[in-house]
Amino acid sequence: MFQKKTTSFITTTEEIDSAQIKNFYNTIKTPWPNDFFNSHTKKMISSYVINKFSNIDKHSLILNAGSGGSTYKIPGILFHLDIAENRISSLKHFKVGSIEEIPFEDNSFDKIICVGTVINYTSNAPKAIRELHRVLKKNGTMILEYERSGSGVLSRKERNADKILYKHLYFEQPHENYLYSDNYIKTLLKRNGFVIRDFQYFNTSIPFFVYFSNHTDEEACMEKYIAWDKFMRKLPWVKNYSHNAILLCEKK
Repeated sequence: MFQKKTTSFITTTEEIDSAQIKNFYNTIKTPWPNDFFNSHTKKMISSYVINKFSNIDKHSLILNAGSGGSTYKIPGILFHLDIAENRISSLKHFKVGSIEEIPFEDNSFDKIICVGTVINYTSNAPKAIRELHRVLKKNGTMILEYERSGSGVLSRKERNADKILYKHLYFEQPHENYLYSDNYIKTLLKRNGFVIRDFQYFNTSIPFFVYFSNHTDEEACMEKYIAWDKFMRKLPWVKNYSHNAILLCEKK
């Protein structure tokens, strides 16, 4: 949940403690808080994945990188990768590991799904992108979603920095992850041999909710703002303030 009094943004080279993140996700019951923002985010991601991968071959091998235990109603064989064993150990195909050191052979997968802000927990995003490229087959496609440093919840001075440390509350606990700029992510993908085939913004209304809403019923107010999201994320100027981006890219 976005709360101005508990949120700060720091341009930094500081690394997030992966052991702390692992412990956090191993102990919570679900990776998605039960609030309107996170429910909407999960819905948008799931809708995009199903839309892009609904017609793939049933024998396709799919890596769900940073899975968190999420599954999707798509064909193919889904392999779950996560640093938090408790999130995936009950699933049929799983391996415990980081997207910075993926425990699979080169060219193992036809498709990759890396969503739910997984890349935003990566202290070494260039290495993570290289690893994702390595395990994807030639002409394979990947869906990548991330939280943006272009988000309107940042000040003008902070916006669009390559890497911003995002300190906020998550499950009512102090939490950290990074925000990345569009240019930074797109450059990393291009340098590693990916071609972007589709790119979309969402949660465009969230910054406007954070700064312009004084509604006492936060959930009801956020629901009204998000109802405008589909329209706002298509506006040329407004969409640049979106909090999230999701894209489809191909390994060439």
